[in-house]
Amino acid sequence: MLKYKCKNVTLILMMLSFAESNWENIKTEFTKDVSTVTPIEVFREWFSINGGKKFGYSRLGYFIGDMFFQNQIKKFGETKAIIAWKESDFEEQVKNWLLQ
Repeated sequence: MLKYKCKNVTLILMMLSFAESNWENIKTEFTKDVSTVTPIEVFREWFSINGGKKFGYSRLGYFIGDMFFQNQIKKFGETKAIIAWKESDFEEQVKNWLLQ
């Protein structure tokens, strides 16, 4: 059991290292997909355990989401970042951030 857990931790660390090193390219490809493919295809590639065809790592969409949230915390503080989704311009904020 411990050997299995160590392997998972190693894989997660490898994915995080890859994602941090290739952040701009990952964000660009995600933004392109959101604009050009169906929501089901976006989910499959970026959020599903069965995805990850573009970069070899599944669920990179969650990494992108966390990066966005960390950016929101820096700009607005934690409480405002948590409740920002209710703002009428939230989707526009996300789009603008993706295009930065």
